[in-house]
Amino acid sequence: MNNQLTQDAERLRKDIESILPDAREFDKKKPQEIYFSKDRQGNTIYAGSLLKEKAEKLVVEMNIGEGWGWKLAIFSEPRPIKNELKQMYLVPLSDNAVITRGSLEEGLKEKSFSYIKDSPVLNPGAAVIFIARA
Repeated sequence: MNNQLTQDAERLRKDIESILPDAREFDKKKPQEIYFSKDRQGNTIYAGSLLKEKAEKLVVEMNIGEGWGWKLAIFSEPRPIKNELKQMYLVPLSDNAVITRGSLEEGLKEKSFSYIKDSPVLNPGAAVIFIARA
């Protein structure tokens, strides 16, 4: 189910989306405000001081309470979302994000977020902010 982001949260989501093209591959010798690395499964994981600042503000603006952490990733292939605590928010950074439960597909809409209690499959190539209990 898609829930509407507030205007301030949407502004932050758009800010985050706009800085992704500036990300460069992680280099310990050159600290960067936004960078990416690949995990063992080939997923692209984003981090950096500027991204951290904006993502943490986004979580506050979503008004979901305290104790939440975040990760921004792009899956390399369809795979189930690891949701061990059965409570997670998904904030898509584009309209091509789709989660699948069995044969049912649900598009994740820009300007919104979804709360999930299960581990649906996320399509590859979609940039999503995963917000889960820290």
